[in-house]
Amino acid sequence: MSKDLEADILRAVEQAHDFTECKKDISKMLEQDETTIIDIFKEIARYLGMTDNQWVPYPEQVPKEEKEYLISCKEGWVETRWYNPKEWSFFNVNAWMPLPQPYHTNTKRK
Repeated sequence: MSKDLEADILRAVEQAHDFTECKKDISKMLEQDETTIIDIFKEIARYLGMTDNQWVPYPEQVPKEEKEYLISCKEGWVETRWYNPKEWSFFNVNAWMPLPQPYHTNTKRK
């Protein structure tokens, strides 16, 4: 991806909203050679709350980042739990998904 396109994408995200975390994540993505423009748009959509989060089966797929996740327990309840891939795995979990973005009153939805 060209440096001009990278700069344009980051500038557009910054102008659309104050998505500091989104900008950081996209900057990291741009450092990877395999990142596509589709990956970037998916990341922006995720920050805008436009993605349909779906449960990811565990342990078939594990989270890659150390952070808090929404988890589905084998007993049938849902809770949030911190995950650190370097130290431990989820116990008694059958699925997980990223937490949704917090509600913002200035977000316009159609």
